[in-house]
Amino acid sequence: MKLHGVMFLGIFALFGSPAAGREVLDESVVESFLNEANPYVYTAVGQQYVAQARAEATAGEFDTRLGLRYDNKRYPVSDGVFTDVFVEKPTESGMEFLLGYRKAEGVQEYNNIKTGDEGEMRVGIKVPVFALFEGMNARKYRLRSASLEAVQSGYMASDNLRHLRFDVFSAYYTLLYSHQAVALESDILERARLRAAYVSGKVEAGALPAIERLEVRRQILNREQRLLEAETAYETQLGSFLRYLGVSRDTFETRYTLPPLPADTFGEPSYETALQHALEYRPDLKTLRYETDRLDLRNDYIAVEKYPRFNVALYGVHDFEYDNGFKVSVDMDFPIERRGYQGRKSEIQKGKRAVEEALLRKRTDIGVQLSNRLKSLRALRVNLKNAEEEIEVARQLEAAEIKKFRLGAGDLMLVNQRELVTLEARIRKLSYHLRLMLSGLEIQRETGGRIGAHALSAEEGVMQ
Repeated sequence: MKLHGVMFLGIFALFGSPAAGREVLDESVVESFLNEANPYVYTAVGQQYVAQARAEATAGEFDTRLGLRYDNKRYPVSDGVFTDVFVEKPTESGMEFLLGYRKAEGVQEYNNIKTGDEGEMRVGIKVPVFALFEGMNARKYRLRSASLEAVQSGYMASDNLRHLRFDVFSAYYTLLYSHQAVALESDILERARLRAAYVSGKVEAGALPAIERLEVRRQILNREQRLLEAETAYETQLGSFLRYLGVSRDTFETRYTLPPLPADTFGEPSYETALQHALEYRPDLKTLRYETDRLDLRNDYIAVEKYPRFNVALYGVHDFEYDNGFKVSVDMDFPIERRGYQGRKSEIQKGKRAVEEALLRKRTDIGVQLSNRLKSLRALRVNLKNAEEEIEVARQLEAAEIKKFRLGAGDLMLVNQRELVTLEARIRKLSYHLRLMLSGLEIQRETGGRIGAHALSAEEGVMQ
């Protein structure tokens, strides 16, 4: 009882006391650091803001434009003044409208326009005939492509966060494991040191041979080495984890204390439910599906190329002195070989095939990963239960060996062996616990669930 009391105090001291005024660094506290002020988070999601801004900028191609042109020349044998003020409005259909006023005096250098003294009003429309027929044009394509890219970028950001959260909470759980391992090693070292004082007293009283002092010293040295290795592993893991929070070691030591590994509250969905959820919610799959949408949009745009480029423009004018008039213009060209059109059509078809194959491969990989992780989760829960029973048996054997030693019928080496067996069983249980937590995170990552929250959703039957 005395040794177990020392063990409890050692662990309590290592994990920190609420009276010390330090905050427990639990999952909710870790969660509070995962915001856009965190460079890891912003790096994961920042590209979506760039894509959204690009989409907004592309919409500017449909802005109404105000134009002004003014020429005033005074050459030796000719002079003239030309003024033109107009408003142009492009539309998503591809048509462009124009409304303006212009006035020409004298000899014009860059145009053949003449107006009365009061100038003239003009109204015009430009129609890309085949682009209008197909419902697609360059401006419309750029706008929709940028919009799809913005949505796709959002899913890419979600996918980046999915992996980042997995990395953060994996590092967090591994840190808790390392912290508890240090506590276990510290406890068994303290027990050896207490036994050294007991053995020394027995040797001086003549109840034990002097060689037992050497044996207990050897045990202390061995356990000091084990503790140093555990502390080194903990310090390494602490550095790896704190970089995600942007917290210094000094700040961590003064403000926070670590809890033990949280209880296993992961749900265990069926394979079919988990797979269905993954196929529906995985952001990387949605990214690929939007890539298909982008290729379909590109295909619609390329379809216009099977027709000649055929633009018709009609402009009407009202001269305040010479009455009304109009102008019709036709602009058409058509590549005879059409190699560009055929090549781009083939490129789109091959791109869609590549996306379909990538989706099929991902579905296969997700299915295999989920099957393996679910099996691992079930096996770890069985092993965890067996480890608990093993620890209880090991403790009983250890207590019996200690009692024999105190009665003079036992051996100090056997006591050491029993203690180490108990320690290894406890570390093994702790390792199963960590692997179970990591397996749960991996299932959450595979299904596209929210990583770090362990509750089972009754509606969806998957870990959220």
